[in-house]
Amino acid sequence: MHVVEVGRQTSDEVNVTSNSQLYADETESERLLTGSSARGGVAELCTGQSDVSTSGDHDTPLQAWYQQPKQECLRLVLLGVPLSAQAILSFSSTLVSMAFIGHLGKHELSAAVLGTSLFNVTGLSILIGLCSAMETLCGQSFGAKNYSNLGIILQRALLVTAAACILVVSFWTQMTQLLVLLGQDEVISQVAARYIQMLIPALAFSGVTECLKRYLMTQRIINPSTIIAAITTVLSIPYNLVTVTWLKLGLDGAALAVNVAQFTTMMGLLVYIGWREKQLKGTDKQTWHGWDLQCLTGWWSYVKIAVPSLAMICVEWWCFEAIILLAGRLPHPEVAIDTVGICVNIATTTFMFPFGLAGAASVRVSNELGANRPAAARLAAQSAAVLALTLMAGCAVLLASLHRVLPLIITSDPAVIEGTQRVVPIVAYMLIGDGVNAVLAGVVRGCGQQAKGAAVNVVTYWCLGLPLSVFLAFPVHYGVPGLWAGLACTTTLQASVMSILVHRFDFAHEAKRAAATASHDLSAKSTAYTEASLQLAAIPQPVTAGIAV
Repeated sequence: MHVVEVGRQTSDEVNVTSNSQLYADETESERLLTGSSARGGVAELCTGQSDVSTSGDHDTPLQAWYQQPKQECLRLVLLGVPLSAQAILSFSSTLVSMAFIGHLGKHELSAAVLGTSLFNVTGLSILIGLCSAMETLCGQSFGAKNYSNLGIILQRALLVTAAACILVVSFWTQMTQLLVLLGQDEVISQVAARYIQMLIPALAFSGVTECLKRYLMTQRIINPSTIIAAITTVLSIPYNLVTVTWLKLGLDGAALAVNVAQFTTMMGLLVYIGWREKQLKGTDKQTWHGWDLQCLTGWWSYVKIAVPSLAMICVEWWCFEAIILLAGRLPHPEVAIDTVGICVNIATTTFMFPFGLAGAASVRVSNELGANRPAAARLAAQSAAVLALTLMAGCAVLLASLHRVLPLIITSDPAVIEGTQRVVPIVAYMLIGDGVNAVLAGVVRGCGQQAKGAAVNVVTYWCLGLPLSVFLAFPVHYGVPGLWAGLACTTTLQASVMSILVHRFDFAHEAKRAAATASHDLSAKSTAYTEASLQLAAIPQPVTAGIAV
């Protein structure tokens, strides 16, 4: 049993803490599997394991003061850039499918857009929310060197997402009636419902994929997932070419191509993980020891983090979808919907950058808390917040300066161009708060404080933000700009509240909580094995072979 006692550190103690205390040396096997060299370098900075600080006797006080934040920012960037690349590649794969569907006809494209939106809102967002608990549990277990626990957590996550998939699929069977009830065109509703039902395999594959990605991410293994995402994006072109163009399967063919693409990603990750675990077999670094009966226990410890994680993600995601629906009730709904759609795409593309940084922040904070290094966890959180604000301020300035050019690239409709040009500066300002909040949410996930983050999101988005958007758009008659102005006010308030929340975190206490979680899992495993050994003592050996696969 590995139990770590954590004491509160004063600011003076934090300042004199050396890097030899903050970061343990990276072993040769870790270098082999993460792609770093024995001599160190960029990969060591990414893992945060090596002694990257060069501060010493010859450094000035100023150099010693900024050296650690500088190196921490570099670690976050090296982790965040591949994660952002993954998000961009996944988004590109969706665009490839839409490009092929666009040649099928207007009804097919409308149905596919509606179906994809429903797939994301009612399916993918739920699975991502549930498996986000892995960022806390796996990240802290990895930091605590409780490597075998990662495999158990992965198994629990897979079972939870499988159960969620069953519930989502049962809901999708009634999709046609639901869309008609919501006022959608009956023909488009039928086609969209069939399309989303054809994507049921993709939902299951996506659930497994998201769990596997977080299983690797919390171990600071990012590049393999990015490479696999790139391969899938490239292969999505021939997949659609065969199913849509050559076999002429229409929208069903496009859905089949999406299923195959998701299957490709899942299998790529499974193959890599299988190879990696084979290299680590027999060492204390091995994280997967086969399916274990212990995954059927301890669900409450997972669910109590997973449900708030689900709320954090879905509350924000669904709010943006609600803005699109509200646009359809404005005067000149065609122009309003197109304008909002373009702005959503601009916001989504820009959001890919803080998305990667958020994942990096979650990994760094959870790993350091699990390793009983609260000072390093606080430094990671602070560095991530500064990077997020700098990054999003730069993006906002760029978008605002291009607000007259961007609509011309996307559409030729004069009314839509004019409306989009008015809204893009508001979207640019909104993205500052949205990006900062995303990164701070990563810090919250790393600490395991999703319940507090979910409460902030519910209050800011649904109690304040959405009503404000409705008020500005309809009674005030501000239209589409009013919808986005309400969101801009919301994200600013939300980022401010989240900043205060994270600033008030007692990271020494969070490290104690992480240590308690790790020790609890180790105790549970030890108890489970002891009880199993006693129960199996009198059973013939051949019967016991199926106990753990």
